Amino acid sequence: MPELEKVSLLQEMESMTPTPESLAEVVLFIKKTQTFGFAYPNAIDFVGTWGSGLPRINISTPVAVLLSRLWHTVAKHGNNASSWRVWSFDVLEQLDYPIPQNDDELRSALASSHLVFLHAKKFYPIMRHVAWARKAYWKPTIFNLLWPLLHPLDLDYQVIWCSDEQYMHLMARTSHILWRKYIYVIRGHNWLDKVTLTWPTKVISLKNGILTEFDVQPEDFWFATIAHFDQIAWWDLEQNLSIVRSILDGTCTTAHADLIAANWALALHLLWAVSDLKQWAKLMQQAMSL
Repeated sequence: MPELEKVSLLQEMESMTPTPESLAEVVLFIKKTQTFGFAYPNAIDFVGTWGSGLPRINISTPVAVLLSRLWHTVAKHGNNASSWRVWSFDVLEQLDYPIPQNDDELRSALASSHLVFLHAKKFYPIMRHVAWARKAYWKPTIFNLLWPLLHPLDLDYQVIWCSDEQYMHLMARTSHILWRKYIYVIRGHNWLDKVTLTWPTKVISLKNGILTEFDVQPEDFWFATIAHFDQIAWWDLEQNLSIVRSILDGTCTTAHADLIAANWALALHLLWAVSDLKQWAKLMQQAMSL
């Protein structure tokens, strides 16, 4: 199909809301084209649908690194940003983390480390056929819903960050059809697609086939509600890198560290590592010292 026709098709699809069944069917079709990968159910991933548009630091990378320091296997599936936003692999390329290029390297990385980063384009080359059209169209499309559901390792644990509330139940129900066991779909009430510190955060939980819904407050993590989003905002890659590095070495003194801690604590809650969100503090201290 000519590229401009693909753009027109994406525009037509914008008005369509997929059902969980139809979305799962597309996921299974694309996974048939997967180049390599295997089941690794005990790992956890953190992944978003599309960004909120808010100027924030990259959150998933430091959360992944800190969680792996407590010997929880993290298999982070992600990509580069297609716009001004800073995504996980934009940060990782600057921090020199190794990224497996084939099945043998992936197995070796899992055997030697609790932290593995999986670059999406290595696993689903079929997606190259829509790469130009997605950039040209600019707006979020159905492919933004597909990426969180296409993890190459078929793991059981996943935190899905969703900036659009209308898709939260869709992602949770589709995950259930795909036999995912433990899922949190998260959206801050200030439109941040993460646990936020300026408003409550909505969580849709899927655990062993049971869907529930609840809110978490900054106070649930021992943090006071922040009055202005500017206190946890940041814009460019260099500033992102500086803050991420300070968080990982335990020297960050701004509210960005609290933002990371809150998202990290909710991941521990999903993994059954803490029963009370306020228990995160002791574990965070252990992770920072490693």
